[in-house]
Amino acid sequence: MEGSALLVLPVVLLVGLATILRLDAAKGEDFGPVGGMNRLRHGYLELTPELEPYFVTAHYDDETSVKQSYGMGARMSLSRVLAGAPNLVAAINILTIGVFAALVAVTLRASDQVALIVGALTALVALTALVAVVAVVAVVGLGALAIHSIRTTRRIFRPRFPR
Repeated sequence: MEGSALLVLPVVLLVGLATILRLDAAKGEDFGPVGGMNRLRHGYLELTPELEPYFVTAHYDDETSVKQSYGMGARMSLSRVLAGAPNLVAAINILTIGVFAALVAVTLRASDQVALIVGALTALVALTALVAVVAVVAVVGLGALAIHSIRTTRRIFRPRFPR
């Protein structure tokens, strides 16, 4: 039983990592349709300006307005960060690493208590390492990714009705 789990869990981790990357890409892909909705609101207001009090999101298609409509202008809160899908997937990955380590310990004939401790410590080390890596990646890697995404989006999406 442990042997097949030892084969499957690395695949689960790979799928988890791919999911985090895909979620990040999807966030950038949503920018265009949200900008399009802002353009539609702008068109409605050109036809019927008295509708303006009924719109709750922006009717301009510049970057700031699109971010506002997308919800990126909202204040960041701890609950918003913790409930973010990439963070939930990362938590599942950390638990999977712990389970994988515990199964390796069981396969090497460790007692259940030792396997539990190994799994818990591995998950804790993975979490600590993740926090350290995320801090570095957030500053360097994700900053570069964000700049790349913004440049790509700006190249593709040109405002027609800027503020």
